[in-house]
Amino acid sequence: RSFDSFGPFVTTFFVSHYLLEPFVINDMGVEKVNPDSKDTWRKAAEKFKETQYDINGKRISIEKYTCLIKNTPTSESYTVEGHFLPNRLTTDTNANRRVDIFRCPIEGFSESLAYSNHEIDVEIYLGKIKLFKFRIPWQTRRSGYLLEQPDNASKLNPWYGLSDQRNNITYKPVVHLCVPGTKMIPSRNHLPLFLEFVSHHLLIGISHIYISMDISWKSPYMKQLIRVYKSYINEGKLTIISQARDGFDIMHSTDGISFHRSTIKTFQTTEILFLAKGQADYLAVFDIDEFFIPMLNHKTIQDVILSVDISP
Repeated sequence: RSFDSFGPFVTTFFVSHYLLEPFVINDMGVEKVNPDSKDTWRKAAEKFKETQYDINGKRISIEKYTCLIKNTPTSESYTVEGHFLPNRLTTDTNANRRVDIFRCPIEGFSESLAYSNHEIDVEIYLGKIKLFKFRIPWQTRRSGYLLEQPDNASKLNPWYGLSDQRNNITYKPVVHLCVPGTKMIPSRNHLPLFLEFVSHHLLIGISHIYISMDISWKSPYMKQLIRVYKSYINEGKLTIISQARDGFDIMHSTDGISFHRSTIKTFQTTEILFLAKGQADYLAVFDIDEFFIPMLNHKTIQDVILSVDISP
């Protein structure tokens, strides 16, 4: 038997209507809005009220959602039907119900595409209405808020595992670590904590760490952080992500809106969960001041996992 779950997909994360209704400051959604963008987001909030969900948290729509995809500039375009994944888990702010996860299958995929310099073009339609379009570089596998970074902030091979590179006789789970929603500035006093956190978790078996910061790429704090973490980044062990897309430090914002920190953490964790697919067996989620300490006879995080899950 074959399963489409093992095939490649374009995965897009839609903002859930829960985030903008009601349109007030709260623990579950919007924290601040740029006055210049307030009318735009208010209209979006009104539009979001039309969105309906089934009991499992999946969007309900009479019209079909489709993707018009072009794998390379010279390839033929094709249309495929997309589907939302059920994601209603709990009202807890750490659950992933804050984003609607939408996937479209990719046709004609090959390993040569994965490492090419091309971009895949995607247009998403609701019925005959084009909602938006975007491009994703094949080499990086990602594009958009909380996913893009300059070359000096990540050397991660996003296609690790594509060619069965982990076919070892002894099963040893690969674990990635997501550190979302970090608001702490990497000042002189805090830098030792940042260094110790990364060093500690790599020593206990974490393969790759994603750290999201509330500082912009042009910030002197970001330049300092990248400089301090340079060796870890160049070894492919660490990826730094900016949450300050609008360019303001200490503010996780994009397009004139700042969501609550718990919501940004949900965005980031959900995106990294999908990015880690095919690369890692497990994704851990900690804050920058939380350290995983193996207890009893365990020396690594793999020892802890294997003590409760012996199946590869």
